[in-house]
Amino acid sequence: MEKSIFNRVIPLKKSRRILVNTLSGAMDIVPGYYCEYLEKPLCEEDNDITGFLSDRCYLVGDDINEREILTALYAKLQAARRMKSPLKCVLIVTFDCNLKCSYCWQQHKIEEEKTQVLTRPKIDLILKAIKKLAGAIHEKSEQAPVVQVFGGEPLLAENAELIEYILRKCQESQYDVQITTNGVNLGRFREMILEYGVKEIQVTVDGPEDIHNRRRLGSDYQSIMDSIDKLLFYNALYVKLRVNVDHSNIHGLYSLANEIIDRRWYTNRKFYAYLAPLRDCSFTNHALIAKRRRLLAALNRLKQSFPQIEVFDVLGWDGYQPVRILENSGRFPFPKPHICDVNLNQFVFTPSGEIHLCAEEAHGQTDIVGAYYPDFSLDKQVFNRIYYSSPLDLKRCEGCAMLPVCGGGCNLLSGNEEFLGSYCKSVRDCFEYGLQEYIEGGGN
Repeated sequence: MEKSIFNRVIPLKKSRRILVNTLSGAMDIVPGYYCEYLEKPLCEEDNDITGFLSDRCYLVGDDINEREILTALYAKLQAARRMKSPLKCVLIVTFDCNLKCSYCWQQHKIEEEKTQVLTRPKIDLILKAIKKLAGAIHEKSEQAPVVQVFGGEPLLAENAELIEYILRKCQESQYDVQITTNGVNLGRFREMILEYGVKEIQVTVDGPEDIHNRRRLGSDYQSIMDSIDKLLFYNALYVKLRVNVDHSNIHGLYSLANEIIDRRWYTNRKFYAYLAPLRDCSFTNHALIAKRRRLLAALNRLKQSFPQIEVFDVLGWDGYQPVRILENSGRFPFPKPHICDVNLNQFVFTPSGEIHLCAEEAHGQTDIVGAYYPDFSLDKQVFNRIYYSSPLDLKRCEGCAMLPVCGGGCNLLSGNEEFLGSYCKSVRDCFEYGLQEYIEGGGN
């Protein structure tokens, strides 16, 4: 017998260890000498320790090929996820925005370009392209495609007629619509949103009024919160509230949580609030990734003094998410075959006529798989290379115990060693910290 390649040992106080197998989901608190025993050449001794480690899959037989097991499992998990996921079509109405957020990573990529906006003829072509793309994807839900209206900022005042056209055409096609917005003009678009049956709105609010308005320059906190109130009053659509968190605004979370409770949103099943670590999606600022574990620790310390912060879910801390699921369900989730929607029935349409796979990289060229304008085309070779990529194909992931937890990182940046080095360390750190916190409130 030999030790599993998916074992991870995490230190605790008093010479104890958390022994976890990221493939099987086994987790045990053991004395340190159990982990030392695992390091012995073959663990062939017939004793209670060997039996325990074998029963819990920390030791595997010589006839067991864990890589083959993971390969077969990943194929089934990817197929299952795709079969549950409808075609998701992201319409980037414009890359322009009416805010100047202090942490914006996007604006510097488009300031030198002429800002384009979708047009009615292009929207018509997109809707035709959606039908063609639906036929090209075989593993997908039988649900109708979902259209996400995105930007930049889609709900600009000057785009009102265009947004109404998109909503009307989607309604005619019986496509559910989601809108991601900064919320500045939410009140102006409220009647339109309700009239055309938009299913979901996501709004970013970065803290109480003083913090939010300081970080998101040009925004109006009170107006946004009142607009959310009015949308929830009609009980007609799902409202998500996202908070981008870093060390400069984390101290304001309890105040924002209090307002959510005072407005009685927390008990509304149509409302969901979550925290996400501030990130630079241009992938040039690796320091933000490196700070995630420290930010997570600060968040958990804050919860001890202000338990109302539990109104927020916690997303985006890769490595920590399995621990959250363990806390809520008592078991680890299934392994993660990929980290994002690039591999999950998503297409992104830009104003210039390109079809991408990633909404956050739609400024660049790495994920272009076709065009809808002036004529439809799909480069199946490029599409297949990106869409069917697997972390199992990455040399750097081979033999890594964290692979079932992290999903291999961003497959569009598999050659960016600096970014991936920061990402991998962040996943390990957040996973280990999360389990230490779960077991004994902080570990070492």
